[in-house]
Amino acid sequence: MQSDIPKTLTMMNGRSLLSISTHSLMQFASKTILVTSSVHKDKILTEAIKSKLPNPTIVEQLFPNGTAFAVLQALKITHTEIAIIVWGDHIGAEKFPIENFINNFKNYESDVYLPIIEVNNPYVYFKIDKEKIIDFNETKKGAPFINKGFSDVGVFCVKPKSILLELEKWTNNNKDSDDLNFLSFFASEISRSLRIKIIKLKDRSGMLSVGINSKLELEAIIENKSKI
Repeated sequence: MQSDIPKTLTMMNGRSLLSISTHSLMQFASKTILVTSSVHKDKILTEAIKSKLPNPTIVEQLFPNGTAFAVLQALKITHTEIAIIVWGDHIGAEKFPIENFINNFKNYESDVYLPIIEVNNPYVYFKIDKEKIIDFNETKKGAPFINKGFSDVGVFCVKPKSILLELEKWTNNNKDSDDLNFLSFFASEISRSLRIKIIKLKDRSGMLSVGINSKLELEAIIENKSKI
């Protein structure tokens, strides 16, 4: 974002991206774990309290960059039966059907509940065969651009006790990577031992897959919202 503050603290219509991305999820949470660098941990905690996130705890990301390492560190101190994972810049999470999501997850014998959505021109996307993830692609790492594909919606539901050991094995196997994406875990051989339930969502709001990656994207979304 070319800014001196963490992207999650960027303001959008008077609210931080952190507040927006977690708003609808927090009514179901007993505790919030926020993974960030040591440089910004105090600012993140202050915003978490201001946004009324329940029982916020800060975890400093000491491993290399990458969402897989961040999720691993958070899950290590998660002691609830179910954990909801959300990216702090994923404002589409505010439109996520969280109540149905959690209630249905309790009824499935699954370790991971993975909602995906078909989007135009995705910058990350899964290859799916018979309801299983067989590949994950990142355009920034050389994957071809495609007109339409299945991507994540920035929200995941997992059973920490079930997923932690496999995720730790996988990150250890890839510890030399300085940008290990959590999404690529689902396409790994190690993940095959998990019961992963893929849910294909329809985006009636047009916002479910929206995350903020640049100032231009932020400005465009603010402008479009003002016209609604």
